[in-house]
Parts: sequence; structure tokens; C-alpha cells
Amino acid sequence: MENASLLPWLTGTALVHSVMVQEKRKLLPVWNLTLAIVTFLLTLLGTFLTRSGVLDSVHSFTESAIGPWFLIFTGAVLAISVGLLLWRAPFFKPAGRQSGSSRFENLLSLEVLFLFNNLLFVSFCFVVFLGTWYPLVVEALQGKRISVGQPYFNQMSVPITCMILLVLGIGLLTPWRKGDPKKIRTSAKLPALLSAVVTLVAWILGARSPLIAGMIGLCGFAFFVMLLEVIRLSKTRSPLALLVDNPRRYGGFVSHLGALMVVIGVAFSAIYETDREITLKKGESAAVGNYELVFEEVVSRDTPQRYEVRARVDVTHNGKIKRVMTPQMNYYPNSREPVATPAIRSNLLRDIYLTLIQVEENGSRASLRVIIAPGVSWIWIGGFVVMLGGLLALSFGRKKV
Repeated sequence: MENASLLPWLTGTALVHSVMVQEKRKLLPVWNLTLAIVTFLLTLLGTFLTRSGVLDSVHSFTESAIGPWFLIFTGAVLAISVGLLLWRAPFFKPAGRQSGSSRFENLLSLEVLFLFNNLLFVSFCFVVFLGTWYPLVVEALQGKRISVGQPYFNQMSVPITCMILLVLGIGLLTPWRKGDPKKIRTSAKLPALLSAVVTLVAWILGARSPLIAGMIGLCGFAFFVMLLEVIRLSKTRSPLALLVDNPRRYGGFVSHLGALMVVIGVAFSAIYETDREITLKKGESAAVGNYELVFEEVVSRDTPQRYEVRARVDVTHNGKIKRVMTPQMNYYPNSREPVATPAIRSNLLRDIYLTLIQVEENGSRASLRVIIAPGVSWIWIGGFVVMLGGLLALSFGRKKV
């Protein structure tokens, strides 16, 4: 179940943001440490769920003795982490308290937006956590198997994501302590105009979904805020000099850019994904989206580890690009059900996945599941850009503008 793996990522994103900002301002140190602990615990929990047999997975280790030991290790980490946090918490004091002020000076300040953004990330994490664990709790208590599907996650997570993007854009324009609403509105006009132009162009090119338009607009606003600041300051200094002078801020810009890539990639893949099951005779073709698939033949072979059945499928995109994809099914001696190995073709625009579902004994017919997901590569690229921003922020010195 993919949702379990989202738990550490969502909380970890908030943690990265906390570390980069709080190290400079010493805000909420106990909260920062709590996010670090929760991130690691959710990583362990996601691993346990998918590999212990609690959730059906070909990677589970239910037949070995590692499951109980893994759970004991997770409990020990929880107990030790909480104990250390409670022990050391009194020694952490925000910088504001040392200077005699422990309150936010103004609601329109980066401190308040930063805190609100953290709460949004934790709310997002809770949504995924609830959707993952609720079916398991119901099955344990009532013996009923239920599933929490995509409509729940979309309905709950999309508004939170939009608010996170909006806070991100506004936060980049808001100073510490106290912001001037008039100055913020003036600074936001050009980024808002440019993002509206980009959204309109995307709409004309075919991105007609209101959700996609909203995501492009919000991501574009945050992107142009960062870009215009770098352009403005680059008139006197090079971008590399800006990074050296203030690595946390401009390394953070790079991380934010990666996060925007991830959001756009997730939105496009979720909205415009095509998922179909087709059954073809040998030599027969079927059209799925802009792709045409031709089932050519079935090839099987016996290996020392397993028995493999592989289908050969010719894939044509818009009648121009022809590739051969070979999804296969693996039959293991100690497994009652075959394990499918999908064939994958990726590029910067879209990914296509072919999974072999069923094959006639004589190889004359095959059933395939076809998934075409646009924008998936940008999720991976965005993740690497986020890590790059963090490394840039840590690699340079501690100079300030």
C-alpha cells in the first residue's frame, strides 16, 4: 500500500523546512526535535507495514523471525527517543525568551506563517496516517475488510496542499517579526500576473482540469516570487555569490523549487492517468490513449529460481515511435500465486506500465493492464532537487547578507 510510504516523506518535508529556518532563528526547538523523531518512527512504521504481512506485499518477511524483532526495535526507538526528548526539553529555550519576548509580535509575520505551514504538513501526515490505519483497525476489531480509496485522499489532501502552496508563496514575500500588507500586495502583483499567464497557456495547451489549473497557478506564483528576487539581486551579484552569502535562504529556494516539481508531477499523474485492462489475441492490437499495443507472442523459460512467462508487446506512440515491451509473470516453487514484473518505459513527459495479468496455456491470448501516467519523472527529479537544495544550504559557510 503506497500510502504507508508517504508518512515519513510528508513529515520529513516539514522537518527539512524546520531545520533550514529554525537553525537561523532558533524557533520551536522542541517541535523541531519532535518532527525528527516522528519522521524516523514513521519510516520504521511504513517499512513494518509493507514487510511484516500486515499489508499484502511480495516483500513481506512473515515466514522469518525478523518481524517481531523489528517491532521490538521500533518500540525501543520510540521509548528512548521520547525519554531523551523529555529529559533534554527543559534545556532548549527559543531565542525570543532569552531576549525577554516569547510571543509573536504580529500575525502577519514569517514566524506565524512558518508555524501555520508546519501545522498544515502535520495535518497532511495525519490524513495519510488515518487513511492507512483505519481499515486495519476496523478489520482487527470487527473482522471486516474495508478499503480507503483515492476519493478520500483527494478530498482531504488537495485543500491542504493548496493551502501549503499559498502559504509558501506568501511566506517568501513576508519578513520576520512584522510584515507590511501594502508592501506584500505590491510585491505579489507581478508574480501573480506571471503565474496567471502560465496558467492560461497551460489551459490553452490542454490542461483543462480546474485542479491542475489551480496547482499550476499556486506553484507558478511561488516560483516567480523566487525567480524575481534572484533576478533583482543578480544585477549586483552573481547567483553563486548570493548562495554563498546566504546559503540557507537560497538553498531553500532550490528545495522549494524541487517541492513545486513534485506537486506538479503528482497532480498531473493523478488527474491524467489512464488505467485499462485489455485482452488481445496473438497479432491483435488495441489503442490506449495515444498508444497502440500489438500482442506478438509469449515466451517462457525455466530458471533455477523460477519459471518465467513473458509477453512480447510492440508499442507505438502516435504512429511514430515503436518499442518492444516485455511484461512477465514469475512462478516460484513455494508461492501459490504468480508474481508479476511490469515492463516500464519512462521519459520526461509520461511513463507507461504494462503488467501481464493472464495468459492462455497455448499462448494465443494474453490479458494486460496498461497504465499511462504523465509527469511521474518530475516527481523523481523534484525529489533530487529538494535534496540538492538541502546539500547546498549545508555546504556553504554561515555568512549573512
